[in-house]
Amino acid sequence: MSKSGGSDAVVLCLSFILLCFAKTASEEGYGALYKGLAPNIGRGMAMNMGMMACSDQAKEMVIAITKVLGRWFALRIQTKLATSSTNVNSCHCKTDVSL
Repeated sequence: MSKSGGSDAVVLCLSFILLCFAKTASEEGYGALYKGLAPNIGRGMAMNMGMMACSDQAKEMVIAITKVLGRWFALRIQTKLATSSTNVNSCHCKTDVSL
């Protein structure tokens, strides 16, 4: 956000969002506000199941590698997996949003 007039921009944005909600509810009904709810929940469930399955497989692989190659190598793999999973969700871009 820009330093000058930042709160005015937020108030304007929030009032526009509320106006859009009210207009959609009056023209299409309240059900239109929930049209995409089921597909989004389904997509989220599928993504979470995939992430859990990948996580379990990675844990099993690290345990198997620990038995074969030793504890030191497994600790290096665990560190790499932990750092790569935290970096996926972080955003490295710096943007200045001004309205």
